[in-house]
Amino acid sequence: MSVVAELLERLAGVALLKAKVNDTADRVERLGEWLLELDRRVTRVESAKPPRRRPISSR
Repeated sequence: MSVVAELLERLAGVALLKAKVNDTADRVERLGEWLLELDRRVTRVESAKPPRRRPISSR
């Protein structure tokens, strides 16, 4: 009976680990989407800026 109990205990640990991995995967996916949106915003801001002119040197 102790072998069955040990197997069930290990399976419970695996289930907890699987839940944590799934939660982490969801978080990583949300962070990836957030990062992509920030990258798009930066691209929009950079493309909206007027080009910088070099100062004319007085030589």
